[in-house]
Amino acid sequence: MPDGDDVIRVWSWSPRDAEAGLAERELRPVTEEERRRVRGVRPAQATRFLARRATVRSVLAGPLDTPAERIVLGRHPCPGCGDPGHGPPKVVRPATGLWISVSHTDDLDVLAVGPHRLGVDVERHGPVDLPSLSRAALTAPEAAWVAGHRDPRARVDAFYRCWTRKEAVLKAIGIGLAGDPRRWDTRPWLERAVLTGDPVRPERRWTVENPPVGDGVTLAIGRPAEARAEVRLLTWPPADGRVADGRQEGTAGQKAGQSAGSAP
Repeated sequence: MPDGDDVIRVWSWSPRDAEAGLAERELRPVTEEERRRVRGVRPAQATRFLARRATVRSVLAGPLDTPAERIVLGRHPCPGCGDPGHGPPKVVRPATGLWISVSHTDDLDVLAVGPHRLGVDVERHGPVDLPSLSRAALTAPEAAWVAGHRDPRARVDAFYRCWTRKEAVLKAIGIGLAGDPRRWDTRPWLERAVLTGDPVRPERRWTVENPPVGDGVTLAIGRPAEARAEVRLLTWPPADGRVADGRQEGTAGQKAGQSAGSAP
């Protein structure tokens, strides 16, 4: 997967499967610093954190052509304040022009990898207080569009379409939920929308879309509007059991529908 490739690849996996795999193999893809971070943390939380980090490295080993245990993860400086402690995630080593973004739910993790700044968000649908959340997070056109769905389940689905688009763009910008989600009107009735309102670079525009991943789950990808990359959905581990090389094809929806997101 060369740095100039015009494809965003989004891998999905079951965190429970990742945890089981972590228990069965040596912890080579986990660093000493990561193990120190989970000391004193509840065992279930520690296992999930370490499994997620190990899986992210295992997936990246293919696109980066580097053994998983040699991949060093870190962060870009925050574009808002310059603090390196809470910026978007990055691959520190090996040197690469690829960008990464991670998101997770209780039963589905996703990793997006592409040749330019990007953000990914995935949400498993659950009961929500739509009137309250609409006031806090949606623009007037978005709220009207959500309310226009007669079926209650369809209204919840519509809300998550708006919400994931906002979070994906906020993560692509690099400020996460520190930004006011009402700043962006995501035009959820469009298959692919262009957003404005970047508080860091007001001149920048962002494209956001929702690749289909199955019932009850919404995925969104945000990227600069000028980046016209194709989005491909894949599963981890590969169905044929081989290590992914960045060119495996598949759908996250198949994985999500059968078994079923955050810096790494």
